[in-house]
This record gives sequence, structure tokens and C-alpha cells, in this order.
Amino acid sequence: MVEQVGAPMAVYDAPASLFVAGFIGSPAMNFLPGSVRDGRVDVGDGHLIALPQPLLERAPAQVTVGIRPEHLVACAEGDDAFTFPVETIEALGADSMVHGKVGATPLVARVEGHAAPAIGSTARFALMPGRLHFFDTATGRRLVP
Repeated sequence: MVEQVGAPMAVYDAPASLFVAGFIGSPAMNFLPGSVRDGRVDVGDGHLIALPQPLLERAPAQVTVGIRPEHLVACAEGDDAFTFPVETIEALGADSMVHGKVGATPLVARVEGHAAPAIGSTARFALMPGRLHFFDTATGRRLVP
């Protein structure tokens, strides 16, 4: 079944479903399932991600937030950060993939090759504004603002 047709970058920027989002891009998009409460998605470990204003009225109770590894931006101590314990580092040369978990959900962040945090440390990332994707967890379809 065809899920989406479009130019590669258009599909990358606005995947129609969790299925499409999961196979476009390398490494694959991170998926953080959560529950909506008070206009935010609780994805676990104390992380609350604000829903875009147009989705506040019609978001289902269960939403999966998608974020690509390259859209997690390393940030300093004290900044409003998305944090997770570093489990492994995949050194690829120019880039390194930082692997960890939010609750039981795996998460990967792409960083500059020499900027990887130490294994066992707490990674601190900001979620790049405008680069979050929201999906209905039950149907897998993209929630379009």
C-alpha cells in the first residue's frame, strides 16, 4: 500500500505517517509515545512537549512525538533541556550517534563527531523548534496543524 507520494525532501519534512517517518532518513526518526495533558505530551521521565496551538483542540489522548536525531541540539547546563542517560556512542567520523532511553523508549541524537558526551553521563539536548512531528498513536497518521 502506498502511504505517501512526493519529492524526497517533502516526505522527509512532512511524513504522512509513523511508517513513512520511520524509513525516511538515517538514522530513523525517534518516536516518543505519550499522553496528552494540559496541552502537552508527557513522554516520560518528566519530559513534557508542548503541542502546537492548532492541535490543542483536536489532539487525541495518545500522541507519538517524532524528532529526527539531527534535530536534537546539544545545550548547556541550566538551559531548558531534554535529558537522557548516555548508553552508547556510535562514532562515525564526522558525526557521532548518542544512544540512550527516555523511560523505556530508545532515543538517538546526532552530534558532531568529537562532541559526543561520555557514556554514563546525562546528555542535554534542546528540541529544535519547528522540527517536531506529531502522530495519532492509534492510527499512526500525522496530526497536521
